[in-house]
Amino acid sequence: MLDHVIERLNALVRFPTVGADGNGDIVDWIAADAGEVASDIRIVVAGDPPLRSIWMRFGPVASGGLLLSGHLDVVPPGAGWSGDPWQVSAEGGRLYGRGTCDMKGFVASVLTAAHAWGAPDLGAPIYVALSSDEETGSQRLPSLIADMKSHGVEPELVVVGEPTDMQIVRGHKGTFGARTCITGRAAHSSDPGNGVNANFAAARLLLFLEALQRQFASSPASASNFEPPFATINPGMIRGGSARNIVADSCDVEWDCRLMPGQHPADIQARVDDFCRTELVKPHRAASCATQQLTFMPPLEPEAPCPASELLADLCPPATGDCVSYATEAGFFQQAGWPSVVCGPGSIEQAHRPDEHVDEAQLRQCLEMLHALPAALERYRNRPVNAFAS
Repeated sequence: MLDHVIERLNALVRFPTVGADGNGDIVDWIAADAGEVASDIRIVVAGDPPLRSIWMRFGPVASGGLLLSGHLDVVPPGAGWSGDPWQVSAEGGRLYGRGTCDMKGFVASVLTAAHAWGAPDLGAPIYVALSSDEETGSQRLPSLIADMKSHGVEPELVVVGEPTDMQIVRGHKGTFGARTCITGRAAHSSDPGNGVNANFAAARLLLFLEALQRQFASSPASASNFEPPFATINPGMIRGGSARNIVADSCDVEWDCRLMPGQHPADIQARVDDFCRTELVKPHRAASCATQQLTFMPPLEPEAPCPASELLADLCPPATGDCVSYATEAGFFQQAGWPSVVCGPGSIEQAHRPDEHVDEAQLRQCLEMLHALPAALERYRNRPVNAFAS
């Protein structure tokens, strides 16, 4: 069966699904591959530009069931690859290619397992949802969830197959991406007093973000499984000015904040807005400053008890600490009222880097888990009603 996973992974990696590239083609390929075994297939188009996501049902129309979630998009390959990033190459038990780890390896495993589940014999539905834009903030995922809900889908449990080395992750941070646009006034650099340098203002903003980061670090969450146990801020991109000898009339700072459960983007943005108003705009009347939220992926708050962890307990080991700092789509599903965990093949250390790879052994382990899921789901649904009583 692993050969079938690798065959499907080869096909999926060949689709260069960066942004809107190749999105429709990969969805059509998946629909064709699953068409002979899926009980229902729906394609959801959303966003500008419009991208396609797909969800499928295997088994009966019934309440509850299990949802397996993945995303089809990948980050740009960048430089430094030893081979073609859009072709899977095998070496030393590893499969190399963009998306092999994050997260087409999981998708290939799910599609392979689906052909072996025997959908007519399933006692409860298993859903598969594959989204289009996780790497750029999952802005279209709410439309996919809404479409599922409009068709009566309310799974009891969700497993998001992001790379966790096949360990169960119960919680992760949220991510809030923003752009602060600073406007100054241009002038000749020989007399900079005639202008307002937006780059200087941006430098002061960077120092404020650094101070805010230190403040978060000084008050870590007690007894937290997150590492680090506090919110983090990263100014990742700065674009300012038009020429060396012109006072910069604009500068944009794009920054990222990894939020702990319970923290909200609006609170962080309010602090940045207050700093910009009092420290950047007021001292320089010609300057303006505005922060725009670009993305937000909610945190996955660890649940106690955790039903999805209970389902997988005999199939996969819990992760050390079982909380991570990166974000996934699991937070969206939890907000929809669907208990969720993260568990999939590959290491997050391999994601977003040249020569991304996944171990064949982990794909085999994932496939074994997926084959065992129908029986595990049946045991979970038939457990004593007081199984989680304290």
